[in-house]
Amino acid sequence: MGGCASLDQSHDQNDFLEKQVAVVMVPFPVQGHLNQLLHLSRLLSSYNLPIHYIGFEDHIKQAKLRVHGWDLNARSTIYFQELPVPPSLNISSQISRTELMTCLFHATLQLREPVFTFLKEVSAKYRRVVIIYDSLMTCTVQDVCLIPNMEAYCFHSSSAFNTYSFIWDAITKLFPAYVKTNHPTMVSERLLKSFMKAFANLKVSSLMFSSPNIRRKMKILKNLPSIESSYPPEILEVLKKQLECGKIKCGDIHDTSRVIEGPYLDLLTKFMGNDKQWALGPFNPMVIMEKKGPIIVRRHECLEWLDKQAPNSVILISFGTSVSLSHDQINELAIGLERSQQKFIWLLRTADDRKANASTEENNVLVEAQLPEGFEKRIEGRGIIVKDWAPQLEILAHQSTGGFMSHCGWNSCMESITMGVPIAAWPMQVDQPRNAVLITEVLRIGLNVRKWDSKDNLASSMTIENVVKRLMTSLEGDDMRKNAKLLGNAIKESMVDGGATRKELDTFIAHIRR
Repeated sequence: MGGCASLDQSHDQNDFLEKQVAVVMVPFPVQGHLNQLLHLSRLLSSYNLPIHYIGFEDHIKQAKLRVHGWDLNARSTIYFQELPVPPSLNISSQISRTELMTCLFHATLQLREPVFTFLKEVSAKYRRVVIIYDSLMTCTVQDVCLIPNMEAYCFHSSSAFNTYSFIWDAITKLFPAYVKTNHPTMVSERLLKSFMKAFANLKVSSLMFSSPNIRRKMKILKNLPSIESSYPPEILEVLKKQLECGKIKCGDIHDTSRVIEGPYLDLLTKFMGNDKQWALGPFNPMVIMEKKGPIIVRRHECLEWLDKQAPNSVILISFGTSVSLSHDQINELAIGLERSQQKFIWLLRTADDRKANASTEENNVLVEAQLPEGFEKRIEGRGIIVKDWAPQLEILAHQSTGGFMSHCGWNSCMESITMGVPIAAWPMQVDQPRNAVLITEVLRIGLNVRKWDSKDNLASSMTIENVVKRLMTSLEGDDMRKNAKLLGNAIKESMVDGGATRKELDTFIAHIRR
């Protein structure tokens, strides 16, 4: 295994005596998951813990290149263990998102042996080794129970609201369907029966309906986008396999805050019968740090453009690293933005599952071919189109950014919430539809671009124009912006010494160091 200094070189005997606990991060190899555990590495390393971040070489390089909001080079206790990329991941650019996720899952199974070998090596150097693994990597790390001085904690990359609502659906919707039709679901019949038993032992009335606010939130659970409409069967099968790998965890870690999702974290604690539910988020930095050193790092050009704009006057449009809009949808979005007459930054790039993003020149040609003729010239000075990766967190943190049109991936949601920016929610797949419900109906800091039951239809330019205007120019949008800023400030306060989230993080550190 290459890619970093050996353990003997990285830690001498004095390190062993001083730092008797080490942490190993095992992320799932897509940007949204890589990014969250890399940010968590930063938080934990501030407690002088050695952090080992393990994964495929190409994905680690990608995560390091895209990290923003803090200086990765200044953190000397984060060590990267880079493993060779298997030939099975040399895939065609025409592969679908679902096929890609399935390929990635099978590729991560090949990490089972090298990860276990590395964990045994680390375990010989420390009194205790804490492994924090992505929930999609359960099958990969299932052997950790064979190492006596190792504790495993499952990291959930989505909202606690989404995690709990999955269980809600398993009980109230999927379980009867499974029994009656034997339709395969994300979980086995045995596990569903255990859910039912735990649910029966829960004092639902006193817990769920203790206040009008809780009653409203529980009512929302009954009208969520269905699992079947959000997750392809192949992805549900992957989730099922993870659940069937056995119970190896000591607790769960969530990239969220009790300020945002306290009721759903409490429900998870009660429901699972496990009080080791750690809300350690937000993982992303609250304050953007400038990179220092002998090399001057130039700010991204879109940030320099933002400096010249009025406060809250710009909407960011970004659908993350895993979504590619169709040619027709890009055209409608462009027309809607142009007609809205609002200032915008549009991060328009090919998704990571397309080979075109390997070349900036190729991506530029692709983007230009999809935009209406003359569009870029007509919006010059009022809008910027970024055709490659850009520092989304820094854009959201800028005072000129007043709105965010997003696919509602949890990374993007957390970044937007913590920076106090309301969201025009446009979910595409998997957990995003439920994250959108959290944003628009529970937290009430955003609005929907379109209803989920219209997800297969083209969002018209008129719809997009109206949504942008509502968010950026109406009293409704001003109220959402105010609410988002209040929530963002509350989260920031929870992160300082004495704050609720800081206390929870301190408690987790004390727990693993006990």
